[in-house]
Amino acid sequence: MFNILVVDDEPSVVQGLVQSVRWEEYGIDLAGTACNGLEALGAIERSPVHILLTDIRMPVMDGIELIREIRRRHLDIRTIILSGHDDFSYVKEGILLGVENYLLKPLDKDELASTLACVLEKLEQDLARKRITRESLDVFRNNLLSRWLSNDIGPREFQERAEVVGLPCCARQYQAAIVRYLASPGD
Repeated sequence: MFNILVVDDEPSVVQGLVQSVRWEEYGIDLAGTACNGLEALGAIERSPVHILLTDIRMPVMDGIELIREIRRRHLDIRTIILSGHDDFSYVKEGILLGVENYLLKPLDKDELASTLACVLEKLEQDLARKRITRESLDVFRNNLLSRWLSNDIGPREFQERAEVVGLPCCARQYQAAIVRYLASPGD
């Protein structure tokens, strides 16, 4: 399940989103709410957030500053802007920051639903890509270790490739073991 954080300085907007949207029907958990960007950053630091639904104009830290900070920290969070301002400069800034959509208040539930469906599809694709990358690295690492154990790779090439997969190779000596699981009768 993915987590969403709702950020808006208007309590009635936050309350409306929390109460009227059935997040679980989308496969989303409501991670929490915040009333400004700084509070939102604190919430993001405390627990994982996959989707950010944020207002633009807020005290302390506005939505654009919040999104910039998320990008600066290289956090993998999909963002949706919810604003009462139909201002092209905000839309343009949002596009430059890679937001998923710019929704206007009052919120159109169908537009939110289609935006969430797109965001969830992208998040699923991201997970699939990460899984494939992890599996590919595992295969590469196992192949590299097999070549090293069978002495089919030189020290320099091994070190270069080991760095790619994060294998420590600075020790003077290594030991290898092969373990075979023998099933007991009846297994």
